[in-house]
Amino acid sequence: MKNKRVAVLCQAAAVPAIDGQRKPMKPGGYSDSGADIAFALKTLDIEVLTPQPRPDPRVDTDWVFPDTEAGIESAQALGANVLWANTVLFNGHPLQKTASADVSVVGQSPSIVHRFDDKWYTNRLLRSRGLNVARSVLVGHAAAPANDIIDTSSLTAQNLRRRGLALPLVVKPRRGRGSDGVTRVRTLPELQSAVAGLLSARTVEDGESHAKYGELVILEEFLPGKEITLTVMPPGGYG
Repeated sequence: MKNKRVAVLCQAAAVPAIDGQRKPMKPGGYSDSGADIAFALKTLDIEVLTPQPRPDPRVDTDWVFPDTEAGIESAQALGANVLWANTVLFNGHPLQKTASADVSVVGQSPSIVHRFDDKWYTNRLLRSRGLNVARSVLVGHAAAPANDIIDTSSLTAQNLRRRGLALPLVVKPRRGRGSDGVTRVRTLPELQSAVAGLLSARTVEDGESHAKYGELVILEEFLPGKEITLTVMPPGGYG
């Protein structure tokens, strides 16, 4: 990364409500992992710009810029020509407005993230391409059979069997942050309680109350065994 001046961004920009859900912000806004990235780059003799001229290794926010318009502009004012987006992206993210043509971005396109952050959409796409994906249905307060949505009052063992599902199951938000809101349920009462809890959960942003997990949640078969995480790097410029 010769002649590159890197600024690492963390989450500070408010995430909009999407499909009735406002994705919860991680405490600290990924400033901890952002600080790790900035420190690691610095040890590789890559020029890293930071909000503080002498960042303290014990203070995460000394190493990262907030991903607000003001934060990104301050990084560029210091000469950053690479913005490392260690944050949550979405349509209309400040990065789309403030990053200039001569600035490279390490991260995904906000519009692509906006679309594929929806687990239900992504799983259906993978399934349509012939990949094995855990069986699942959407659950909400109103049934819509054509869209694989079942009503909360229809969460019976019989209805689940009709859809190829059996306990234990996993209840999760359509959009989420890591394991936030994800629950494994072993009994029907646990299932009904977990679904009701997600659908009724609220969060307050800017003095307004919003559905924390939206109006629909995913009910998915539980896959036993070890879990692994894969990172897929799309075509792009690396190095």
